[in-house]
Amino acid sequence: MRKAIELGYKKIAVTVNGYLGEALSEFRRLEESNDVSIIILVVCTTGVGKERAEEIAEYADLAWSCASLYVQGVVGRKAKIQIARNIPIYVLSEKGVDFLSSYSDENLRRFMEGGRKYLISAAHHFTKNYRRIKMGGFNTYFGEVDELPLEG
Repeated sequence: MRKAIELGYKKIAVTVNGYLGEALSEFRRLEESNDVSIIILVVCTTGVGKERAEEIAEYADLAWSCASLYVQGVVGRKAKIQIARNIPIYVLSEKGVDFLSSYSDENLRRFMEGGRKYLISAAHHFTKNYRRIKMGGFNTYFGEVDELPLEG
């Protein structure tokens, strides 16, 4: 990532190993001090403890839950959007929503209302006020839920 900053890139995405990865706060410090936008995607979270889950919830834009109960419990509760139910991906920030929208045929932000929680799933019966959207090559449903995380 430092190399991308040195090369003059202003929008950078970084994938971080959730279990063994770097301090996420350092990425935010680099972002602020270099006038760049960094999307933090946290993957490989199996075995993550509560303290690391809290760090992920505070600094990540998207996080994969893998087999971590702490990620599901701590990060999932703070998510704006949950993608799937069995092994969820949590979208935590506005930058994360924009990043996800680039993979969709819709700008998801236009369907969202402040403070509400949403699920993207293959089945619509888990949500209310749902709409059909395309994510990559798949037809899915985007709808409101009362709270996250929603388990499989």
